[in-house]
Amino acid sequence: MLEDLSHAISELGLDRYPFLDRPLLKPLLDRALAIIRHAVVTHPEIVRLPEDAEPNGSALALIAAASALADRLGETDYGRELLEWLDRP
Repeated sequence: MLEDLSHAISELGLDRYPFLDRPLLKPLLDRALAIIRHAVVTHPEIVRLPEDAEPNGSALALIAAASALADRLGETDYGRELLEWLDRP
């Protein structure tokens, strides 16, 4: 659900209203990352990232979207940190 919503907002923002990235997309992706981090920390025995297949596909897509947004907003270090999170075993 969060992935679908972030994708829709991203498409709207990038295509027609790029100024909406910060007020709409960033809070949504920040919340998604908080949920993912919480799941990884509280259930390390069952939640593992990364994997290319479901059930982690949505989480991975949200992390990648947050990384791309960080780069667009000039937060390149944070974007790189998120990409590194995707590469961790």
